[in-house]
Amino acid sequence: MGETVKYIHHGKKVSVRAVLKGMHKKYGLCYECKRFLPKLACPCHAAELLTHLNGLISVLTVVWECPDFEPADEI
Repeated sequence: MGETVKYIHHGKKVSVRAVLKGMHKKYGLCYECKRFLPKLACPCHAAELLTHLNGLISVLTVVWECPDFEPADEI
């Protein structure tokens, strides 16, 4: 399946496939959605729940599919 590496993420030691480390922003649908505002009061219920869950159990969830996706305006 591939090599895994360990590193510190948000203060916890985690494992990740080496080829995927840091790729969540490139492939995750949320980062292209105008409803995803991670530093503000995010209007996306799914993102709020996933962010909370990820923090509770120290995982990183990448969203591949979403019924509420709205493309962000091009800058």
